[in-house]
Amino acid sequence: RYSGGAEVKGLWQSLIYYPAVIIRDITFSPWLGFFLFVSLFLPLLAYHYKGLNKFYVYVWSVLLLLTLTIPTKAPQMVYIIVPFIFMIFSAAFFHILDSIWGKGRKLLIVGIVFAPVLLYFPAAYGLFFPHHPAENMIQVMDYFSRSVPEAASMAVPLNLQRLNPEVLQFYYRERGGEVLSDPQLSAEELFREADYFLSIDLDENSFYRGEVLDDSLFRWNSRLHQKVMVGEAHPYSSRRFESIGLTARIYRKTPGF
Repeated sequence: RYSGGAEVKGLWQSLIYYPAVIIRDITFSPWLGFFLFVSLFLPLLAYHYKGLNKFYVYVWSVLLLLTLTIPTKAPQMVYIIVPFIFMIFSAAFFHILDSIWGKGRKLLIVGIVFAPVLLYFPAAYGLFFPHHPAENMIQVMDYFSRSVPEAASMAVPLNLQRLNPEVLQFYYRERGGEVLSDPQLSAEELFREADYFLSIDLDENSFYRGEVLDDSLFRWNSRLHQKVMVGEAHPYSSRRFESIGLTARIYRKTPGF
């Protein structure tokens, strides 16, 4: 991915981006996230737990490649290794407990790691008991799929947390028509190759407003508006999703262009 996401300038900012994601984002407690990150620097644990070396290889391969080879950054890129990070942390935690003599010392370690986590339980409530609106992004993608002919190609180069190129390619993997969602494609390439153009409008208080990761939605809607103004595309269908403050829109290429 070379566009979309955050542009991080400077070597230091690039090096600390994904460690900060691990500490801040993959658990409800930054305190616990800190210990998750520290556990990645204990590769000698692989001598005590068979197979753990593979987890280290997976995690560090992804982290190094994301940090050193991909200019743009996005938190969701690291999510694929989150289960391995938790497994490594668990191995480190129990190995340390097994290495300590005395019940009191064991309780001290447990307290150091987990007692401060109690302070973050109020913030965790929304994670354990999330608010589920009557509608969601899956219904939006279903609407797109039902409305666009199966064999037709469609362009939707958006980068939201739950509506991004990776999600779209997976969700529409069995469609007959091509799904153009690569942010590296220029707008002109998208308009030349696709038959239908998909987008969304978000209300100011939309449930998904906080999931916008860059300016791709604004730029795409602006290009669609320009194409409609010059007659190269026209509105084909739209549907309002009131409970999430979202309007899904489909445009069709004007014949002859």
